[in-house]
Amino acid sequence: MPMTVLRWRHLEPVGWRNGAGITREVAASPALPAFDWRVSIADVDSGGPFSVFPGVQRTITGIEGEGMLLTLDGAEHEVRRAVPFTFSGDATVTCRLVSGPTRNLNVMTRRHRATATVTVTQPRDVTVTHGETVLVVALSEGLTIVAGDSPPHCLEHRDSALLTEPGTITALDGALAVVRIETFPVGVP
Repeated sequence: MPMTVLRWRHLEPVGWRNGAGITREVAASPALPAFDWRVSIADVDSGGPFSVFPGVQRTITGIEGEGMLLTLDGAEHEVRRAVPFTFSGDATVTCRLVSGPTRNLNVMTRRHRATATVTVTQPRDVTVTHGETVLVVALSEGLTIVAGDSPPHCLEHRDSALLTEPGTITALDGALAVVRIETFPVGVP
């Protein structure tokens, strides 16, 4: 089963749309700005407004730090480590940090073009079905993944493996986030 290993150390930091922080794009399809889906890891060093992404569904999962409080259209929600939180990119969002900087896995899908789910788990088998894209993100050091008869790959903290063909990989020895993305044919609502 082919996979693409994406090393954290090779991901370039880029400024947020609103200029208030940085993110590192892990994978996207197609490329920005017209993505159907995008996965990035964002550093949140201070509170303030989030960028608005009309027509986009967002899922943020804390992966480092003590979390943050998001106020969406007047209602407060806590974003904690290892707990995915999904909201509309259309919402007016402000952020307040719980206790210092955080780092978050940020998954965005364009409505009517793609959907995504995020699961944080311990080592296990991860099956990719036909038409699905799966991204496995190492949330600890030394995550070993094995795909079929291929040699094992060791993922360092924040490295990822992108899988686009059906099959099963086995993740050993570490915590991981599994991002499952399904895209829709053009014209399907």
